[in-house]
Amino acid sequence: HDGIKVQLRQSARSGRVPHAQLFAERKVSGALPMAIAFARYLQCQSRSEVDACGECSSCKQMSALAHPDVHFSFPFISEGKEDNSENHLTAFRKLIKADPYADQDGLLHAYGASNKRMMISVAEASRILHIQSLKNFGSSHRVTIVWLADHLHLSAQNKLLKLLEEPQPGQVFLLICRKTESLLPTVVSRCQLLHFQSLSSDQIASLLQSVYSIDEQAAVAAAHFAEGDVAVANHMAHKDEDLLRFADFFVRWTRVCYAARFADVLDWCAEVAKLSRDELLAFFRFTASILEESLRLRYSGDDFAHPSFERSGFKMKTFASLLPTSGLDLVVAEIDKSSRALSQNVHARLLLFQLSMQLMRGFKM
Repeated sequence: HDGIKVQLRQSARSGRVPHAQLFAERKVSGALPMAIAFARYLQCQSRSEVDACGECSSCKQMSALAHPDVHFSFPFISEGKEDNSENHLTAFRKLIKADPYADQDGLLHAYGASNKRMMISVAEASRILHIQSLKNFGSSHRVTIVWLADHLHLSAQNKLLKLLEEPQPGQVFLLICRKTESLLPTVVSRCQLLHFQSLSSDQIASLLQSVYSIDEQAAVAAAHFAEGDVAVANHMAHKDEDLLRFADFFVRWTRVCYAARFADVLDWCAEVAKLSRDELLAFFRFTASILEESLRLRYSGDDFAHPSFERSGFKMKTFASLLPTSGLDLVVAEIDKSSRALSQNVHARLLLFQLSMQLMRGFKM
């Protein structure tokens, strides 16, 4: 994200920092670490033209995510009408220090939950309004980082509009969002929009090695199947057995569907349906990435040999020649539909059966 870095540095050095900026990323690609780095740069007492010094008291406070003029807002599982993110700050700090590229699932895990609903509530918006009414602790900027801003309750967005419309000198809002369509148009229009492109597989593999100390082979494998999402890649890299299991599921699935063995298809659906919701979503992502790889192979002379497929003797190039492009498009669309339906608690075995029927249909097209 070198272009974004240049833009943020220039705004800080010129003293013309937009009061509200929207860091938009469709997949986890570094918007939160960038927001924290920018806040550190703004507060640093000895910054260079390139970066913060990392040694001054402000930088040390930022390393602990505890600078008095940098505040964090994020979704939480409400424990009452007056609950706000300050009551959950310890879990947030622990998560982000351990995993700066965490996502919504990581936050839920930090709360010790899996399927509960999180939001940024009206009470949280009131807390932000109160924070902005206070005097700064010696720095020229008071920064509020709103992570996963697409979880802002509609009433909370309306409450924050006044701050965005009539900012006080030195106020800086950094909203990090994956689904900008979930924000009110009036909120988006008052922010400077910065688009974070998804990272390449090579970039993610390098990041997994440098940030998470994952060995090269596991990093490359996980990055390949992550579809540009660092959080997904990190999860898969730490669960190499999942890659092998997903690969076995995929190979068996394609073979029984190609042969139209209905009894075996039903057995496969029953087995895979035992996965947890998160595991099943991860399997859908894995399957979509393999199908997209098969499309690339159709138009290139390359072959695809991944360690996950070695023990099954599965040949990607052969598979790519058997599933026509129209059939592949049909299955990918069904995977996307199934992922959305699974999030709405539709029965997993039914989704897997419908998906299998579409693959069987795709082979015949």
